[in-house]
Amino acid sequence: MSGIGTAAFEQGGFILDGGHWFGTPGAKHDFRTLVASHSRSTARSRLPEDQHILLVTPDIGTGAHEGGEVDIFRKHCPVSLHEVRAPCNEVLMRMVPALVELDIDLLSSAINRIQTLTFKKDDVAMQHPACSILTG
Repeated sequence: MSGIGTAAFEQGGFILDGGHWFGTPGAKHDFRTLVASHSRSTARSRLPEDQHILLVTPDIGTGAHEGGEVDIFRKHCPVSLHEVRAPCNEVLMRMVPALVELDIDLLSSAINRIQTLTFKKDDVAMQHPACSILTG
C-alpha cells in the first residue's frame, strides 16, 4: 500500500506501479520505500463489478515499517536486471492478459508465481508464518 497510496485502496482495481526515479533533481538517490520517493508512473485498470477478490488480513500485528522497512530495502536492493526480468514477464505476459480476458485462474497463478521471485520472495520469507498459510 505504501507504494501506490491509499487512493488505490479506496478506488480498487488493478494497479501497476512503474518504479521510481533515480538521480534527477527531487528523485531518490538510494534504495528506500516508495513512501520516501516518487513513483515514475502508475497504470490502473478497473475490474468488472461482478469480479470480487477477497483480501484476508490476519490479526498478527504490524509488519516492517518506517526505519525497519528502509533497512530491508537497503539490504536487499538493488535487484539485478536479471532478477527483474522474471516478475516483469509475469506481469506483462500473464497478469495483464488475465485481466483483459477476465481469467481469474491465470491471474491467481501469476500472482502466486511472483510471490516466489526475487525481492518479493525475500519479502514473503520475512512475513509472519501465518501469512504463508494465506498465500500458499
